[in-house]
Amino acid sequence: MLRTFLTVLVAASVLTACTGDEPPVVPTGLQAPSLSLATTCNPAGVRATLATLHTEGGAKAFSIPTFNQARSLDPATTEARRLYYAVINYVLGEYAANRLATPARYASTQAGVDFVIGSLYACAGIIPPAGLQDVIDDLGDHVAPNRTACVGDNGLPLQCRLPNGDVVMVAEPGFFIAPAVIIIEPGADPRFDATYPGGRWSPVWRIHVEPLTAQANYPTYTGGPVITSTHPRAAVALCVVDRAQTPHPAVLGLQVAQALETDLQFPPFLLDQVFTFNGVNLIAQLDCTPGTTDLALRRTSPFGSSLLAVQSWNALRSFGSLLGDALTPQPLYAFDGGMGGVVESFESFFAVVDPSSESFDGLDVRNAQGQSIVQNPTIVQSGGSFVATAVPLTYSGESFNAIQDTNAFSCVWTPAAGLSVTPTASTLQATITVTSTQTAYSGSVGVVCTRGTTSQQTSFSVSTQSPNPSD
Repeated sequence: MLRTFLTVLVAASVLTACTGDEPPVVPTGLQAPSLSLATTCNPAGVRATLATLHTEGGAKAFSIPTFNQARSLDPATTEARRLYYAVINYVLGEYAANRLATPARYASTQAGVDFVIGSLYACAGIIPPAGLQDVIDDLGDHVAPNRTACVGDNGLPLQCRLPNGDVVMVAEPGFFIAPAVIIIEPGADPRFDATYPGGRWSPVWRIHVEPLTAQANYPTYTGGPVITSTHPRAAVALCVVDRAQTPHPAVLGLQVAQALETDLQFPPFLLDQVFTFNGVNLIAQLDCTPGTTDLALRRTSPFGSSLLAVQSWNALRSFGSLLGDALTPQPLYAFDGGMGGVVESFESFFAVVDPSSESFDGLDVRNAQGQSIVQNPTIVQSGGSFVATAVPLTYSGESFNAIQDTNAFSCVWTPAAGLSVTPTASTLQATITVTSTQTAYSGSVGVVCTRGTTSQQTSFSVSTQSPNPSD
């Protein structure tokens, strides 16, 4: 009996010495489903839960060794934070992919996930982002390979990938300035099809950050994208869905377009193409296997769009059949990859489009609050003034970065009688003043912006209202 007691005592001492932690506190009994993240650091509990949470050796191969390495470091160091976040993101990714089991002593998988992630944040000395619990709840309600969540923090790089490999997001260090949670999930936005009719070559994906203010560049899009080159960026890459369509664009002729959630009136804009970002080969991180969950982009074939016809066509192409080659209207439509774009901030929908199918070329004029004043006449008091900004819309085949170059445009503002215009040096902005003394004046201002031999033009209305006598 004494020998058995000493053996247990020595084993417990070795465990404590190896981990460098206080004596372990392992959860006992069946734990009720968690309604919130754990708020205390429980290293032994984390190890015990990870050991039964993972079903494919992830605990032994990654989670527990990485956690132990983080515990051996000062939690205030960047390397310790990076390791803690690596474990959190690994657990979130496995949970989204439905590869976790209900751990011992817990009533549900989510209860174990809540405990582990909350404890990891507590061990790192970091307060989790406010929306994280809701995101974990949503992942539990919609376990599917086409949605996931990742977490990031100040000064750390981040790579987030859908379990099915259709989307990957990479952020440079400094892109996040506070703890944040990033959600990638299927989306829907009719602006892509309206702006690029027949030219969408991927499903629509929604990428959102909670809280939005955790992004160094937010708000970047007040009144339209504002592009600078002095702050950290991110990139997103999407799988291209191939379609038997004539004419068929080359893959390098496609671009990722972004549509803002925060401004539904603003059309999608093209992102600069990128294939490698922050040392990561974006396309290699994708797993663009044939097929898509987007019914609007379901594959077709010269034999029709039925499942049998598409399977037969794919078989002919896969085996290099002479018949398949003869029936191919263009070179084989095998994109077998994806397309990446540089992103300023996330609160948006994304899709791969064919810029040559763009349906608009125009000019918008916005007030200082970023609201369009082309569709909404501006009303000011007599003698009053306001600042207007000309926002050139995307040209076919060009990114917003290129067309926002203030040195590339020269704008001419033409006011009606009763209005005066004072442009800024760049001519993209102008102060509009009502000089008319009429009690009820209505006029308009035309603006034409030119770059090279291409011009965009529009006009907007200005009306006056008398000052309120009570003011």
